[in-house]
Amino acid sequence: MKYAFIVDDEKIMGDFLEEAAQLEGFGVTRVASVRAARDQIGAHAFDVAFMDIRLPDGDGLSIVSDVRARHPRCHICVITAYGTVDTAVSAMKLGADDFLMKPFSVTDVNRILGRALDAVRRPPGGFTLTLLTDDPKMKGILDLVTRVAPTDASILITGESGTGKELIARSLHQLSRRNDFPFVALNCAAIPENLLEAELFGYEKGAFTGAERRKLGLVELAGGGTLFLDEIGELPFALQPKLLRVLEGGEFRRVGGQDTLRADIRVIAATNKNLLDLSKKKQFREDLYYRLNVIPVEIPPLRDRPGDIELLAKFFLGEYADRYEKPGLAFDPAALESLKRYPWPGNVRELENTVQRAVALAEGTHIHSVFLTPSAPAESSPTEITDGGPTFDELVEQYERRLLTEALARAGGNQTEAARILGLKRTTLFMKLKKFGLDNPGD
Repeated sequence: MKYAFIVDDEKIMGDFLEEAAQLEGFGVTRVASVRAARDQIGAHAFDVAFMDIRLPDGDGLSIVSDVRARHPRCHICVITAYGTVDTAVSAMKLGADDFLMKPFSVTDVNRILGRALDAVRRPPGGFTLTLLTDDPKMKGILDLVTRVAPTDASILITGESGTGKELIARSLHQLSRRNDFPFVALNCAAIPENLLEAELFGYEKGAFTGAERRKLGLVELAGGGTLFLDEIGELPFALQPKLLRVLEGGEFRRVGGQDTLRADIRVIAATNKNLLDLSKKKQFREDLYYRLNVIPVEIPPLRDRPGDIELLAKFFLGEYADRYEKPGLAFDPAALESLKRYPWPGNVRELENTVQRAVALAEGTHIHSVFLTPSAPAESSPTEITDGGPTFDELVEQYERRLLTEALARAGGNQTEAARILGLKRTTLFMKLKKFGLDNPGD
C-alpha cells in the first residue's frame, strides 16, 4: 500500500489533496497542525507528503527535516503562496523535493503524485554527481545541485565562459526524476533572432514562406524532460514574454498556430552576464529573471579555486594520454607549476585544451613545457609560460607546425584523415600546410 501524508489546516484544500491522492491509490493520513504532524509522522512509511508552510500552531518548515529523516524516499512537496517562494526554497534546502504555488490545479497535484510513484518503482542508486574538485565552495555547490535536482524549480546557472555550466545542467537532469525523458539544449546566441522563436516553439504548416510542414519546437521535444537555455541573456526581448508564459503556466503556441499547447518541462538557464543589470537597462524582463532564478547556482572561475588546477590537469592528462596512445605520460614539476601560476581566463575549457595540446606534442614520457593559445587575453597572460626561450608567437608557430606534422604522420600522409584528427575542415588544413610549406609530399 502506498501512503500520502497531508499537512494542511484549510479544509477545502485538504479535501482536494486527499481526494486526488485516493484516486491514485494512496492511503491518506491527514492532519492540520504541526503538533498533530509530529504525532502522526510515524503512522506509515509515507511515499508522498503535501505540507503547508503556514499552520495555526507554528511553521511547517520545522517538520520538513523530521519527515525527511524518518522517510528518506518520501517525495516531500511544500505548499506556498506566491509571496513565499523564498520560504519554499528554504524548505527544499531542509529536504523538500518540490513545491506547489497557490492556486494550483488537479494536473499539478497529479504530477507530484506521479513523481512519488516513479520514486517507489525506481530502485535506490543510479546516477551520482562526481565532478572533480577539492575546493570547499565547489563542493558546496555540488551538494546544492544534488539536493535541488529532484525538484522542478527553475535554476539559473551563472559563471564565466568555460566554467562548466552545461555540465552542471546535465547533472541536474540526470539526478532528477525527469532523467528518463530528453535533455534538450539550446544556445540562445547561436541562432538568428528571426529563427529563434520557431526553433523554440515550432511552427505550423504555412506559417511563413518555406514552412511546408508542421515542425515541433524544442519546448515540445523536451516534453517530460529538461530544456537547457544557454546564454539566456541573449534571448531577444520580444521572445521573453513567451518563455515567461511557459514558466508560469506551461503554455505556448507554435508560430502560425491558434491552439494553446501545454509543456511539461523543467527549465534550466545559464549565462555569463548579470541579468539583473540587463533588466535595469530594459534589456531583460525582471519578471522573467525572477522566474528563472528560483534556485541560483553560481560557479566560481578556475582562478578562484587554484587547488583544482593540478587535479583537473592530471585528469585531462590521463584522458588524452589514453586517446593518443601515450601511456605513462606525466608532467615535469616545472610544467605543472606553470599551469598553477596561470590565471586561466578561459577557465576549465582552456585548461583542457592546453593539456590536450601538450599531450599531442609530447615526446617521450614527460611533458616539459606548456604554452597558451594566441586568443588568451594579453593582460592576463605572460608572453610564454615556460621560463626563457622563444617568444610566444614563435612558440605558437612551432606548435602549429609540429601538430600538423604529427597529424600527417599518423594519417600516413592522407590529408583528409589528418584534418579529421585535428578537427579541421580539409580546406583549412590545406591553407595551414601551405603556410608552413608542408603541402609538398616530399617535406
